[in-house]
Amino acid sequence: MSFLDVFTWNNAAIGKLLWNLCKKKDKLWVEWIHNYYGQEGIWGKQAKQASWLVQRIFKAYKYFIAAGYNEQSLMQMDKYSITEVYGKMRGDTEKVEWRKLV
Repeated sequence: MSFLDVFTWNNAAIGKLLWNLCKKKDKLWVEWIHNYYGQEGIWGKQAKQASWLVQRIFKAYKYFIAAGYNEQSLMQMDKYSITEVYGKMRGDTEKVEWRKLV
């Protein structure tokens, strides 16, 4: 029986927001973040005056590094799968299926 690690799943979900900031420049909230916090890049950005949510998104790069991703591998992802990133964060070598998590 396999249980969902909610803490790790949440980190993978927050990682999708960081991926959106790096890849999806056409979304309104992404455009606002880039205009407000600068255009020079989001990976590893420190924003002490930001809300706790924006700070959490900016710190999500640490979860990617722990899972074996870097900025280039994040930029090469055409599609972000929370399930796949969750599996990598947990160190699973086999492909994680949602049916296994429930």
